This record gives sequence, structure tokens and C-alpha cells, in this order.
Amino acid sequence: MTKVVPKLSLSGIINNQFFWPVLAVLALLVLPLPSFQRVTLSGEGTQNPENAVALSFSSPLGARLVTALASLGSGRVPAELGEKVVAYINDNLVSDGGVTLVSVVNLGQIYEVNTLYQGYNISTYVTQDGRYLLPGSGLVFDMSSLPVSDLGSKTILFINTQLLDEDTQATLVETKDADIPNLVQVSFTYLDMSDFVFVTRDGKYLLLPGGMLDMTVPVEMESSTSQVPELIQTARPEVHGFVMSYCPYGLQFLKAYVQVMEVLGEEADLELNFCNYIMHGQTEIVENNHLYCIQRDQPEVFTEYVRCFVEAGNSAGCFDEVGVNTDTLNTCLVEIDNTYAITELFENQSTWYNGRYPMYLVDETLNSQYGIGGSPSLVVNGMVVPAARSAEALKQTICMAFIEAPDACNQVLNTATENAGLGPVGAGTSSTTSAAECG
Repeated sequence: MTKVVPKLSLSGIINNQFFWPVLAVLALLVLPLPSFQRVTLSGEGTQNPENAVALSFSSPLGARLVTALASLGSGRVPAELGEKVVAYINDNLVSDGGVTLVSVVNLGQIYEVNTLYQGYNISTYVTQDGRYLLPGSGLVFDMSSLPVSDLGSKTILFINTQLLDEDTQATLVETKDADIPNLVQVSFTYLDMSDFVFVTRDGKYLLLPGGMLDMTVPVEMESSTSQVPELIQTARPEVHGFVMSYCPYGLQFLKAYVQVMEVLGEEADLELNFCNYIMHGQTEIVENNHLYCIQRDQPEVFTEYVRCFVEAGNSAGCFDEVGVNTDTLNTCLVEIDNTYAITELFENQSTWYNGRYPMYLVDETLNSQYGIGGSPSLVVNGMVVPAARSAEALKQTICMAFIEAPDACNQVLNTATENAGLGPVGAGTSSTTSAAECG
């Protein structure tokens, strides 16, 4: 393939709204496209693609997602991210340090950072984890790029063969040019949900929340669990597991978490909490409410109910099976709907996160305190740590937070990664660590 280089004139640089990413490429790289170094906001370059793009951060992809990708972080506060971008530009790309931040716009998959420099309004794109600047229309693409119609098929094939289990496959719905320059949006359905990803116009790259994937090479899976930082130790650890009840990866986590609850529930404060927005429709609101109320008012049947729900997804049947008092439950449902304006927020789309997702505020204080970005998320003794998807790995994480681990920590649980979505607890057979999330 013929190598291409950015075609920029001195007079056109400032006038091009994407000149910051182009300057980043020119400043940090010596190899011509497409083999240049990726621009990272840490100031370091690593060999990686040009024009890497964003996988929808709402995407349910990746039951077998590379652990290292998600270990980079689940997102930054927009204002903090904008300040980081401006600091990087001023420190690395301009000599006078004259760039100032105007605004940060959440586009759902990536952020648009708007800046002011010498009287010019300049915009660039940055990944949600705050690590990568995305090149824009100032870059020249290989004219042999695939037709848009072919990109969808190629992308879904890569997703199904490299990122998903055989029994949970994505189905192509539509492929079209994205509003973001040089990107193609591929829409699909997966586990009864609709979502989309972005790919480069040349059909080569996906960008996941923590990194990029080259669709021309196989994905190498990690078999080890994510590294857990040194935890604060207490006599009785406090644990918060945040989920969306119909997120396939929230369900995957819950299958592991309920096993740990059954073993360590008397030794630690293990709580189920909820992300502050809804991605899977009104059904998710209803089930979030059930879980919240049963945990609060009927803790004696809570773990039994969680196990029943994640396996069957049949709330009414589970009420009968485990003995939920529906009068007590209904009283709580009315109470929290009034207290947290759950129905009101669902019906008022002007309040929805990014215009797409209803707000759900029963655990808003904790979400804000810990900067929760997706489902699942795990907090142990005040520290956000990787949310393991096998019962044994999750148990080990929590047991690290005891000053003196109880005998229950010696009980060996299932070491296999649980399957995503509804289904039997303990039925997973993979030793691969999944780090995918909704959010």
C-alpha cells in the first residue's frame, strides 16, 4: 500500500479545525502514515494506527475483551479532561502556551474539546479515557479504502470472531458515514440491544474505551486477572458493586458477586448499587427498583433473589420462589419513585444523559463520590478497583481488604469467568478475564 502523508499548507493549518491532531502527528512522529506513532496525552508515543476511532462507550461488546484495554480507566470528568487536553497542547504543540479551554462536549462516544488560540476557535476530539487525541480531516486517506457498505460486514465479522462468544453474536443493521470526519458508523444488535461502533474510513481500526484494535490482526486474549491496587484494609470491608440490571456485563458481574455474597456476606458489607443512568429501557428501571427495594427492606431473601433473577430474568417467578413480600416491595417502589423522581426523569427526555439515557438517581451520591462510569464498577474500602467476573477472583479482591482475612476467604469458588447476560450461575468455562462494560 502506498504510504501517504498529511498535506498541509502553512496558511491552511490555523484555519483547519482539526489542526491540533495533525500538529500532534507532525510533532511527535517521523514515520509517514499509516505507520506513525499514536498521539497520547501522557506525552509518550506508541506504535499504533493513524486515525484510530471510538467504539461506542455504551456498547455491550467484549465478553472476551482484552483485559489491558479496560484497565486504562473508565473515563474522566469532562472539565478535567478538557484541562488536560489544553495542558498537553500548550506543553507539547505550541511555543507560546496561548491555548485556552472554551468547552467540552460529550458526543456519546468521544469528547469534542473546543479551544481558543490567537482568536481562532479550534476543536479536536479526544477519547473518553483522556488518553488519545484523534486526527481529523487534515489527514489524507488511502484511496483504496473499502466502500462503506463493505465496512459493516467486515466490522461485524471481526467483532463476532474476535470479541464475542460463539453463542452471543452481533447482527449488522446499518452502515453509514458518521458525523465525525473520516469515521464510519456501524449499527448492530446484540443481546436484544441496539448499539453502534465507529471504524476508520479505511476499514482498519476500532478504538475501545482503553485502547485501539487493528482489525487486520487477531486479538490476543489475556488469561490473567486485572491488577488490583493495594487496598486499604479494615476489619469489615465495605464493598459497592455498581451495575445496570440488564447490562450483559452487569449480569456477568452479578453472577460472580452473588457467589461471594453467599460466602462473605456475614464478614463484610457487600452492597449492590446502581449506575446513575439507564441504558436498557424501562425494563431495566423496573428491575433496578426491585433489586434496590428487596436489598433494603428484605435482606434475608436478597441473595436468593439475585441468584434467581440473573439465571431466569423472571422477576415475578423469583418473588414466589424465594418468598419476597410483594406488599412490602410495592410500598418501597412507590416511595423511591417519589423520592428519586424515577418515572418523572424517564418521561422527561430533556433530562436524559447525552440525550439518550434516562437518569436513575437512587445511588447518585455514591456515583458522584467514586466517579462511577459504567456497569459493572467495583469499589472496595473507598477504592475503585477492577470488577472481576469470576467468583474466585472477586472473592480474592475483597479478601485483600481485610486486616485479618476470615476462614471464608479460604473457600475456593468458581475460577471461570461467568457468561455475559442472563443464564446459569457458574456455567462459564473461559479462564479469560473480561473487562467489558456498559457505559
